[in-house]
Parts: sequence; C-alpha cells; structure tokens
Amino acid sequence: MPVRAIAALLAVAAFGCAAAGADAATYHAFLCRVPYGPNAGSPAPTDGTTFQVLGANNLSRQTCATGGAMSASTDGAASHAYGEGASVTFTTPAGESVAGFTIWRHEAVGPSQPGQTGAPTTNIFYPGTPTIEGFCAQSTGCSGRGSAAAPLGAANQVSVANLSGITQIVWSATCGGSPGGICPAGAAQYDVYAADMLLNDGAPPAVTDVTGPLVAGGVLKGAQSVSFKATDGGSGVHRGALLVDGAVVSDQVLDANGGTCADLGVAPDQRPSFVSMQPCPPAVSGLLTLDTDALAPGAHTLTVRVTDAAGNPTVAVTGTINVAGRVPVATPNGSGASRAAKLSARWSSTTKPRRRLGFTTRPTVTGRLVDEHANPIAAAAVDVLVRERRAGAATTRIATAVTGADGTFKLALPSGPSRAITIQYTAFSGDPAPASAVALSAVVRAQLTASISPRSVRVGRPLRLSGRLRLLPRRGVDITIQARQHGVWRTVDTVKTRARGHFGWTYRFPSRSQAGRTFFFRARVSSPIYPFAAGAS
Repeated sequence: MPVRAIAALLAVAAFGCAAAGADAATYHAFLCRVPYGPNAGSPAPTDGTTFQVLGANNLSRQTCATGGAMSASTDGAASHAYGEGASVTFTTPAGESVAGFTIWRHEAVGPSQPGQTGAPTTNIFYPGTPTIEGFCAQSTGCSGRGSAAAPLGAANQVSVANLSGITQIVWSATCGGSPGGICPAGAAQYDVYAADMLLNDGAPPAVTDVTGPLVAGGVLKGAQSVSFKATDGGSGVHRGALLVDGAVVSDQVLDANGGTCADLGVAPDQRPSFVSMQPCPPAVSGLLTLDTDALAPGAHTLTVRVTDAAGNPTVAVTGTINVAGRVPVATPNGSGASRAAKLSARWSSTTKPRRRLGFTTRPTVTGRLVDEHANPIAAAAVDVLVRERRAGAATTRIATAVTGADGTFKLALPSGPSRAITIQYTAFSGDPAPASAVALSAVVRAQLTASISPRSVRVGRPLRLSGRLRLLPRRGVDITIQARQHGVWRTVDTVKTRARGHFGWTYRFPSRSQAGRTFFFRARVSSPIYPFAAGAS
C-alpha cells in the first residue's frame, strides 16, 4: 500500500545510507521520553526528527515536553486524495546508522468508505522495507494497535534488531489504497511516545597536541598532568582515562555538555544510554592529572586513552614514566614504640600455651608489652590472628587489644573450633614483620552421636549404625567405624558425612560362629579438613 509522500522520502534516504564500520561501537539515544530506569517517562529531546505534511489540515508535530508524542495524523473531517497525509522521519547523525530500535506507539485508523479505493492507513518502515508491522487499515482488518492509556506499556512496544546501513526510520498516517483513490472523512493517526535508537558510531575520536609533564620525560614527583585536544564527529568526545601498568587510575567525563554527556546507565543491554543523539561535544580540550607519589618508585607504563560516547577508544599516547615515589613515614605503634619490644601473653586460666576449650567457650587472653629496658609501652595496638586447625585454612586477624599505661592488655576471644592463635606487636607502620609475637593454641574436641538399630540381629541380617556431627556439621568428612576386640578399638570401615553432617554404615554378620555374642561399635572422627580434635561417639 505505497504512498507518494513516503516513496519520495525513501528515495532520498537510500542515497544517504552508509554501512557502519565493522568495529563500530553502539550507544542508545532516546527520543520524546526516557523509556527505562528511575526517570522513565520524563521528557527527552526529539533530535534528528523532521515533520512533513502533504495535503490540507493534516498534522505532523511533537508534544513531548508536555507528556505527548511525536505524531502524524490526517484530518478526519475532510476527504483526502491518495498519498496525502503526514509523516515523522528520524534521521541519524552524519556518519552513523541505526543498529536497532524500540518504539512505544499507538495507532488508530478510521473506516474506509464503500465503493472508494482509498483507505486511512498507518505504517512504520525504513529504506528497503516498505513496512515493519504491516500496514494498518480497516480494509485489511486493522483498526488500531497499542493503547493510548498506557504510553510505555508492553502493548505499545515494537522492536527491530540487527540492522545495517539504515539511517532513517519513518512513521506515517496517510490516505492509502490505490493511486487515484479518495479517503472521504476518515482519520488516521500514528503516535510515538518514546523511541530507543541503538546507533552505530563507526569512528573513534581523533586526539592531537598531547603535551604536559606526564609525557615530557624526567623523574616525576607529586601531581603531574597531561593535556590534549580531541574531536569526534559522531557521538562526541566523552571520557579521558589514565592507565598505569594497564590498570585504570583515572577515568572522567571531559565535558558534561550541559548534562547531556552523562551516561544514564539504564539500557537493558548495559550499553551507554543518553537523552541526545549526539550527547557529547564534538571538540574538547582535555586535562588529566596523576598523583605520581601514589606509585611505587621506578619505571611505569602510562597510557592516555580517550573514548567517544559510543565507547570507541583512541590511545593518545603510551610510554614509560619514571617516578620518585613518596617516602613513607613510619608511624610508631604506642608510646615508646620499640623494634626490640618484648610481648608476653597467656590464657587467663593457665600458663600453658595449649588449652582445651568447649565449643561455646569464650576464653580470655592477658599480656604485657615492654621495651628492651622493661619499660611499659602504652597505647599500643596488639593484634590477634587466628588459623583454624584444618588443611588449607587461612590466617585472619580477628581482634586488636590496646595496652594500658602499664603496658598490660586483656581480651576475650570469640568461641570456635580448634585453632592456632598468634598475639603479635608491630612497632612501626610499614615494618615487614612484627617485633614480638606469642603463639597459643585452643583445642576443641569433636562431638558426634551414633546409634545402632536393631540392637539384636540374626546372622546375615543387616544392622545400621547412623549418626551426625554435632559441631559445624558438613559434608565429606571421614568417619571411621570401629569395633572393640580384646579391649582395643579397631577400625573396620570408613564412611563420609552427607548433608548437614549425617552419616550411616550397614553391616551383616557373615558367620554363624558369631551367633550369641555381643559386639561393641563406635564412630570416630579425626580428619584434616575438620577443625576439631579427635572425638568418638
């Protein structure tokens, strides 16, 4: 169902199509309303849209600032010749193309008249495709699509992906049908409330005039800068970044462009998203600063990178810088801090370094810190490090005590399984090792329960020993099943715990010579992956 006005637009657009580069980056730009995120529904510009009318009293306009739409409509009170109507055309910025789009639209068409070859018609298309959804006309069984009551509702959404070389999207309301037809007094209307255009930007920024101390050579100290000029004819110059040894240490928007250069971060596919087709400025004078004192002394690789709004990167310069580095200032730990300090520490209830504890017991450690002349070191931080008694366990700091005026400290430790405990004192910040340390250990016995069923069994019939780890139950712990023989417990089998520490073992007495006898069984755990001392049921 072609129309004259739209056919002319197609012919013009076809000459302007250019495929985006194979390495083109993409970004989202919104029209009329922001469709996603916390500000969904708020107004957006209508950059790149043009409004065309053919025939009297038809209408092509936008009312987005007041919560309206980008609309094309025909006058329902007047007749129209074939091809008359209105259209709205979106055209990409120069050098860019549409990779895909989503619109939120509502269409409505009036009835065609009996005996007439014209019909009110709505349509959306792009060059090379006469229609995306199909023409909507009552002569084809379509009186409308979408809902005016829910502008951003799912019923209004139309999406097209994987486009190449497309630079225009057109929606229209016209008198369709056949050439020479007439549409007497029948309205057609196409409203687009919001559009999400995924645009291809095929070219990265151009960067020139890179100058400044960061690229001038010599040994650097303190805050140093690099300046440059950048241009981008597509989405605009967006961010400048400094990378040191491949890691980003500074990344900033170079020019906010009145706020339009801010990535909204609301696109479902995580690509950059903006309220403008060309959100960032085409030319920027950039300045980036690096605190070289934050780097280790010596040589480092510096990269200056500039990206446009689509994410196309340009490496402005990569080279080696040499920095002096900040001289660290050692901070003393406590009054009278000394690298020859002597730390004493013990359990409050025993002088032995190894203590047996219950699983819920919170033991107390006491101690004293003095210098090499036995003078107390006050207000010093004493660290408590713990490592569980199991294979692969890491050492972690769980607490810090502060010494009093006489150098003493007292600290209640958290409860837990068997563990190695280190109490240590580091005299100055930056010291590679503690000045003094004391090793303690807490021993907590494993607890497990077990029962046998039945307790009386015939030869050849199964008995079942089942049980559970009570403390920190876990899967995959070895449980040894033992039988007592001549007063000695001997291992007869090994099983592994299941979920939540449960385990089970089944046995049948094979010989009648065992009939009439009593046997004793137990379950025992002693595993390198289970942080408890050996225990038995």
